[in-house]
Amino acid sequence: MVDAHVGFWTLLIIFFFISFGLAAAGKPKGKKVTHMIARLLYVLVFATGLYLVITYGVKYSYWGWPIIKMLFGLLILAMMEMILVKTKKSGTAMYWVFLIIGFIGVFWIGYGVIRIG
Repeated sequence: MVDAHVGFWTLLIIFFFISFGLAAAGKPKGKKVTHMIARLLYVLVFATGLYLVITYGVKYSYWGWPIIKMLFGLLILAMMEMILVKTKKSGTAMYWVFLIIGFIGVFWIGYGVIRIG
């Protein structure tokens, strides 16, 4: 399941930047299609991530760091959506800052704190 989760969030990052680029280039039709694909990927990333959190919690009887990592992941998903929705309407600098903070938190916890095996 880890491979599916990593594959989905990799695709999500790709579609996020494609959608953002199309919005910045003024191509609303292409942006709409890629944004809808990104929304589908949000659901898949969330579902596989939730499964991993539950599996880790049950296996190791520890829920602290996995829950915190999940909250950072939800922050990332929310900021990606806010950036794509508000690209043409208003400034998105604050959302980008929170997106970067979310990525730092997820990768720090995922590769630095949680050790499996």
